[in-house]
Order: sequence, then C-alpha cells, then structure tokens
Amino acid sequence: MNRRILAGNLSPATDDALLRRAFEPFGVLDYAKVVVDRLTGKSRGFGFVRFIDAKSVEPAVRQMNGAVLDGRVLTIVVSRTAAGGGE
Repeated sequence: MNRRILAGNLSPATDDALLRRAFEPFGVLDYAKVVVDRLTGKSRGFGFVRFIDAKSVEPAVRQMNGAVLDGRVLTIVVSRTAAGGGE
C-alpha cells in the first residue's frame, strides 16, 4: 500500500518544516519535502509527504484535503508511484 501523498497548492512560503508539522498529527513521517525549482530555488507549489505506516495515509488525505495551510486551500491526494517504484 502506498505511504506517500501529494500536497498541492502550497503557498510559496511553505517549507519542509511547516509541511512536516501539518502532517505529523496523522502519524510518524518518513519525510516531508516541498519541491523547488532547481534553478531558482523557489517552491513549485507542491510537495510530498511519506508516512512510516500506510494506515496514516487515508485519515491525512481525508482531513487535510481542502484544509488551509499558510493561507492556501490544500489539494491532497494519494501519490501515484512510478513504475517499479515499490512503495
């Protein structure tokens, strides 16, 4: 079962630490990472959160999709893995 979620519509000010704090109430995280442009270092407006336990994913998606973080309404979905990604 997939343990990773995609967090979309992030504020440009949202960083890894804030993303982590927002999702820690749902379970222990493996990581929380805001994706940034390689050239500018600025946020691309989305990030990934991966939980240690897959059971944390469903409640996190259900409660955080549509929630407001850093002034933005989040879009949260279970992340699709690349072929052979083996989550």
